[in-house]
Order: sequence, then structure tokens, then C-alpha cells
Amino acid sequence: MHIVARVMKPKTVAKLDRELHWMGGVLGRQRDLDVLDDLLRSISDDRASLRGTSVLVQLHKHRRDESRQVARFLRTKRYRRLLDRLDESVTDPPLRQNASEPACAMLLPGLQGALSTLFRTVDELGPAPSNEDLHRVRIMAKQCRYSADISSSFLGASAEDVANSLAKVQTVLGDLHDRVVATTYLEGIQLSALQSGDPLANEESVTAAIDWLRESLDSLKPLWREPFEHARTSGESIVRLR
Repeated sequence: MHIVARVMKPKTVAKLDRELHWMGGVLGRQRDLDVLDDLLRSISDDRASLRGTSVLVQLHKHRRDESRQVARFLRTKRYRRLLDRLDESVTDPPLRQNASEPACAMLLPGLQGALSTLFRTVDELGPAPSNEDLHRVRIMAKQCRYSADISSSFLGASAEDVANSLAKVQTVLGDLHDRVVATTYLEGIQLSALQSGDPLANEESVTAAIDWLRESLDSLKPLWREPFEHARTSGESIVRLR
């Protein structure tokens, strides 16, 4: 949305942005639980597995509760109004008068600013960014990727190359973030059991799963650098355009 903000009516876009943010919050919780469930069910090693443990039973109950919330959300008037607004935006886009000007002149500065900020942020984070830092990079890379996708219609191969490389960055950092969330979830279960004085069933399975996740994190962390540098190489030529 950022790259096209200059040619969109701000009030209309702001309303849509608020409603989409609300919808993302509702649906995002279900998505996060689905991803967490898939990841935890896939964890298995020679020592122990989480399959069939109380951890997954508890998670499945949480998912069912969230699914009921989502079902109620999909029946609300607010959701239906949002769908109507989105349909209207497709048939009658909320464009400003300057939308008729050349795309390169209107949209290129937004892409250049987004790429410059991304490259500078990564440089400032140094060689060993934290998990929180990498989560921020992922969000920025996603926004730049969408901007580059839009820009490929008038910039061609260079913008498409940036978008493809950032998609790889986004995938790696997304997988990394999912594992951070899963580790935090399991460590929270261990901590709750310790604080309550109630021994955790399947303790060996939970500990083995945390170990697997940490090892997986260590192996994933270096993998985003190569596609990122590829995106930088292509992106710097875009940043220099006048």
C-alpha cells in the first residue's frame, strides 16, 4: 500500500487500512495457531516426539475455540461491509487526479525509499541480528517485495528480480519466526508447570522438541543473507534511477 499511497485518496485508504488491519488481527490468530500446530506435529527425532502429547491436545482445543471466533466474525455485518468496500475499490478505485501521470514518476520514489530503508536497516543491525531484529527485517522485506512487484510493470526485470529475491528472504525469515514462536510456546508451558508445582506430562518430549527447534533456528539463520544480497545488487540500481 505504501508505494501507491501518493495516488490514492487518503481518507478512503485509511478507512480500508483500519478495517483490513482489524480483519488481519482476527484471522491472523487462527493462522498462527494452524502454523504452530503443523510445526509441532512435524517435530520428531530419535529421542521423543510431541505426537499424541497433552501439549498438542491443549493446542487443538485452543484452535477449535479460535475457529469458532472466526466463524462468528465471518457472519458479522462489519465483515460484509468490508467485502463490499473492497469490491467497490476494484470497480471504482479511490484514485487521486495525479494517478493519470506516468507510473515511474509517481511510484518510483516510494520503492526507492523502501529499498534504501531496508538496506540501511540491515547494515545497522550488523552481522548477528537478534530474532526480534530478523522479524522486523522480514516485515520490511515483505513490504519491499510487494512494492517491487507493482513496480515491475514499469521497471521490468530489475524490479522483478528484487521481488523474487525478497520472496526468498521472506520465506526463510518466516520459517525462522515460526520456530521462534514455537520455542516460546513450549518454554511457556514448561515455565507454567514449574511455577504451579505440577509436573509436566511428556517433559522429555517437550524438551526434545525445544532442542530440535533451537538446532533448526541455528541452521536457518544464515540462509537469508544470500538472497538478500542478491536483492541488494538489483535494488541498488533502482535506488540510483533518476
